[in-house]
Amino acid sequence: DLGFTRVIEGAGTAADLVKISVVGVARELAARGLRSRMLLQVHDELLLEAPEAEVRDVRAIVQEEMVGAYDLDPPLAVDVGVGKNFSDVGPVTEKIYNGGQSGV
Repeated sequence: DLGFTRVIEGAGTAADLVKISVVGVARELAARGLRSRMLLQVHDELLLEAPEAEVRDVRAIVQEEMVGAYDLDPPLAVDVGVGKNFSDVGPVTEKIYNGGQSGV
């Protein structure tokens, strides 16, 4: 029997986590039939465009998909900001962790 081991380390890990998140966010947006869309991914950040009526749902999707990309200890934390345009996205004071926990 051959065994397979997945080694997680370094910068490749961050890239893998973002890829998993991007796929998950895209699938969930499509599954829910939302008009929101991903515009850009830079390093570990995603930029999305969403109608105001979808912002709450999209924020929840992004949080769920990013913190759930991989179960790590300590858990991943995700900041989500919302604004009318990129320059209006203000600082985020709440981090979302694996399992839906939040903290400042």
